Amino acid sequence: MYSRLLLLLCLLPIGFNACAQHKEKPDYDNVQTQVEMNRCAAQKHKEADEDLNRVYREVIIRLDTDAKALLIKAQKSWLVVRDNHCGLYEQFYEGGSIMPLMLYTCKTELTENRTKELETILKEVSSQLLAKYNEKALLTRRAFSLIDFVDLYMFILVHTWV
Repeated sequence: MYSRLLLLLCLLPIGFNACAQHKEKPDYDNVQTQVEMNRCAAQKHKEADEDLNRVYREVIIRLDTDAKALLIKAQKSWLVVRDNHCGLYEQFYEGGSIMPLMLYTCKTELTENRTKELETILKEVSSQLLAKYNEKALLTRRAFSLIDFVDLYMFILVHTWV
């Protein structure tokens, strides 16, 4: 019993240094073991997924109802495709210690690509919203100009008849 506990305590620190859950960003370039590489790949995927979700939330709040429904449907479909595609790596390397590294690397790359796609959509949506705002502002200025013109015309008419 004590020998198992001692063995567990001795093995516990192995692989926790390079990509452990520290407050500072892990040093991905100095990993030494497969366990560290797997942890770092999982951490990179987590960070990429957080970026994706941040951009997705920024996009979704700017869309109208129809566009929101389309994006939600597209995002769900994309998740299925990503998971199925990367699942191939899981099968290719099944039972091997490199499998988590290959799986998370695949998911990270596809997630980063999707984030870039969503950032492009965000820029497009933002520019369209800005254009709509500018158009409304221009129409508002034109409306006020027309009202000012009518007021001036009425002022001239009233004062000319007097």
